[in-house]
Amino acid sequence: MRVEPLNAARAKIDRAKQHLEQLKTEMASDEAANRYGLAFLDDFKTREHIVTYSMPEHLSIRYGILAGEVVGQVRSALEHAVWEMIPNPIEGKTGFPVVWEQRNYPKKQSLMIDGINSYAATAIERVQPFNDGGSSAPLYILNETWKRDKHRVLNIIGQTVAGFQRSYIFDDGTARHIPTTTSRKLVDGAEVARIAFPDFYQPPKVRMVAVVAFTLEFWDAGPATGKSVDELLRRLVQFGQLLIETLRATV
Repeated sequence: MRVEPLNAARAKIDRAKQHLEQLKTEMASDEAANRYGLAFLDDFKTREHIVTYSMPEHLSIRYGILAGEVVGQVRSALEHAVWEMIPNPIEGKTGFPVVWEQRNYPKKQSLMIDGINSYAATAIERVQPFNDGGSSAPLYILNETWKRDKHRVLNIIGQTVAGFQRSYIFDDGTARHIPTTTSRKLVDGAEVARIAFPDFYQPPKVRMVAVVAFTLEFWDAGPATGKSVDELLRRLVQFGQLLIETLRATV
């Protein structure tokens, strides 16, 4: 039976995809169940809608752990690929290099991927941060986020809400829609806005429904900070998969 090259590395990428899908499913389910997100409280003394945001610590930790598992599996896949491609890997030396400055790369290359074929060596050098965008390089973001996750849970909060729409539903089924603007970083317990009642707002004859769109982003997570959780993780998984398949084609 023919053994396909880099099977372990490819399995790691598949596992990263599973973790990402699990994370996306849990976040969507929890948001739909109002376990986190925006809440609207009516203050009839001041006649204001008070808008707050919540992200319970246990959910933030759970999401951060799952995000870290995605990152870890992709980063591990690169190590698996190098170890499989080098005839005599050396514990503590062989590994996938990540080098910021080009002048330091030859030494790292000769130490970490000595013995790998020239086509694979070229592919690995091509994705190094000094060749692929510096701090915006997928390899740099992957590696730095992976190192951070080894020591602390990746912090996930809500992205700034630029606006949302309030709809006031009347007894006869008619409605009035009012777009609302705001700009606040969504952290647990934050008061996002105080919005004055319109003159016609008289519960229970008139009820208010709000539609808000926001995504979750990384916070205090090195180069991942400020980036959408879903978009960044998908980008890293795609990067890892393409690189593994590129390396596999050189075997």
